[in-house]
Amino acid sequence: MEKEINNHFIDYISDWKHYEYFLLGSYGSSKSFNTAIKLVLKAIQEKRKILVVRKVFATLKDSCYEDIKESITFLELDNYFKIGKSPLEITCLINGSKFIFKGMDDYRKIKSIKDISLVWIEENELSEDEYKELKDRMRVK
Repeated sequence: MEKEINNHFIDYISDWKHYEYFLLGSYGSSKSFNTAIKLVLKAIQEKRKILVVRKVFATLKDSCYEDIKESITFLELDNYFKIGKSPLEITCLINGSKFIFKGMDDYRKIKSIKDISLVWIEENELSEDEYKELKDRMRVK
């Protein structure tokens, strides 16, 4: 399949050499959509549990969750993913990869989530303690 990707993000989407990526750009720069593409492609290639967070849970449905759904459709992979609304969850039907969406309103609530292999922090609204808690969730290589 061939898809046209913003030239600024072609290397980013396929690069998995780094532990952390920090994207800067203005509103509408497509950094979130291209992050969603990157994660969907990883989820279909390898079994992953991907935690997607924002400071406030209520903002996830209209942002990251929609970006992931749109990227699945953009990549023509709709038949390979199950989209759940309650709880907000997206599962790859090929290998069981899962996107879990949580707010950091009370970051202690994520302590029970096990086997996280990737974390997408949207909007960098987190405190240092919240960031450290997310790093501690990363127990799978």
